[in-house]
Amino acid sequence: MADTTTAKPTISNVQDFPSKSEADARLRSFIERIERLEGEKSELAEDIKEVYGEAKANGYDPKIMRKIVRMRKMDVEKRREEEALTEVYRLAVGMD
Repeated sequence: MADTTTAKPTISNVQDFPSKSEADARLRSFIERIERLEGEKSELAEDIKEVYGEAKANGYDPKIMRKIVRMRKMDVEKRREEEALTEVYRLAVGMD
């Protein structure tokens, strides 16, 4: 994704401000883009929920699937570190 951020306004660059109508249009554009993306995000979340539901109907455990998805996103070393710490904590509290 391209970085489209701009520097925050300061007293020294106030002369660089766009006109009110340009600023209004730019703000409206940002808001509309965010709203569109939020809608897409909601649709995707619903699709993912449906896939987990299908998997559950076929005998799979969605909770474990979510854990596997989360683990697959992690860097291998980060995942190994987390697994090792989990094991240390489990043993510390007497879990087998």
